[in-house]
Amino acid sequence: MNKDKIYIEGYEVGFSVDTTGAREKKIQVASGEIVSIDERFIYKSIEPEKVKVPQCVADWYEKKKHDLNHYIWDYIYNWNHQEESEFKRWMNCSIISFQTLVNMHQFGYEVEKEKRYFVKIRATKHYIAKDGTGKIFFL
Repeated sequence: MNKDKIYIEGYEVGFSVDTTGAREKKIQVASGEIVSIDERFIYKSIEPEKVKVPQCVADWYEKKKHDLNHYIWDYIYNWNHQEESEFKRWMNCSIISFQTLVNMHQFGYEVEKEKRYFVKIRATKHYIAKDGTGKIFFL
């Protein structure tokens, strides 16, 4: 007999009790189907996933998190006076920017890893690199 664990993601939509008194949860799974599962076998995930955001969003959030509601309101209220920045472009292009900021506040966040490139100068055949302070040097 195969004893692999199976995890089914879904939403609780109700429950039922049989004649023996056993309670079963009614779970709606991703396909839309509703299944009955004995509640003793249900594991509820209480650890939401952290939000992944660009570095510019993490930087803005860290400066403003102590009064996030006010700073989001203030940023939008003064939208036309905000300097052009990566954060403003992100706010403008992201459909769920408000939700993302709130989720960062509630559940934590991780910074997306940015792509790295190698830049080679043809004339000298050297690569350009930056150190942690932003200084440029050649390899």
